[in-house]
Formats: sequence, C-alpha cells, structure tokens
Amino acid sequence: MGKEAWKDEGEVINKSLGENVKRLRNLRQITLDQFSEITGVSKSILSQIEKGTANPTLSTIWKIANGMRVSFSSLISNTHSEARVISKEDVMPLVTADGLCEVIPFFTFNPERNFEILFVTYKPSGFYEGTKHQPGTQEFIVVFSGELVIKHGDSTDLVKAGQAFSFFADVEHTYYNVGKNDTVFIIVQQYKNLLE
Repeated sequence: MGKEAWKDEGEVINKSLGENVKRLRNLRQITLDQFSEITGVSKSILSQIEKGTANPTLSTIWKIANGMRVSFSSLISNTHSEARVISKEDVMPLVTADGLCEVIPFFTFNPERNFEILFVTYKPSGFYEGTKHQPGTQEFIVVFSGELVIKHGDSTDLVKAGQAFSFFADVEHTYYNVGKNDTVFIIVQQYKNLLE
C-alpha cells in the first residue's frame, strides 16, 4: 500500500474519531471545557479532534475513552457494518510516536457485545504505558511470538509465545517487549459498566 493510501486511511480514522467524539459530547450535553476536565485532554486538542484536524496519540484516545467511560475502539470505528473476513490491510493501524508499537483494532466495540479485539505488534524495546481503564475492565492476552512483560499494579508477569494471560486493567499497567525479536499478541478487552 502506497504512502497516499495510508494518508487517506489516516484521514478517514481522524474523521471517524472526530465525529464519534463530537457525537459523544453532544449526547452527554457537556461543553468543551467540561469535556477537557473529565478527560484530562486540553480544550484545544479536543476541538481539533472534533474537527478531524488533529492526529492524536494512543494515550490521548485512551484518556478520552477512560474519561467518558466508553471503549477505545468505539471512538475510532466508523458506522459501516463489519466484514466477515478482515485483513490487516483493511484496518488502519494505530502507531505510537516512536513507531515501535502498532495496534490494529480488528473488532471494535459495539453495544451488542462488551469486548473488542486488538492485534498488537511491538518491535524490540517497544513499550506502552496504559492508563487505568473503567472499573471491572479485564484484558485477555495471547502471545503468538516473542516475549511480553506486563506490569499491572504492583505485579509483573512475563508472557512468552504460546502462553496466555489475563488481568483486571482498572489499574495502571505497562507492556514491554524485552526480547530481540518482534512480539506479536492479541488483546481481548472486556468492558464492564460502560455508559454507552
């Protein structure tokens, strides 16, 4: 896929994010100032997101999701129905600023189910600091290759290829690739008590 195609897909995701954030704020009948206070994201960034002109980080999207008590993927998904077969090339990846971590939201959240499925690749030394999710949110992780260190609350666990792990993600948590090869894994994120 060429650079122009990726650029077009990035614009589509930013547009979907903007529409979803604006719809959510209007649904809750809150001002941009109140939205900023709830999420911890500046009013100017939120305004740019709603207009579709911002290119927010994963952390910013998580702050909005956690502050508004909605799923991560509900903020970036469009309203089109999901296909039965989805290829990685069909989904716009979300990449950390350093380019070491990529998240592909294969199955986004919708009201008929309380989970989403994310396909994740961390390059060597890739890490991501997650924030607390809504109370009761649980993550189920299956590692396909490499090794993943997960620090959650006061505990740290190493999950290797062919192993699975689950934990309650309503605590501060961080993922690290400590190996010399890419770590590839899936996260099934199960939500409880979402407001939408």
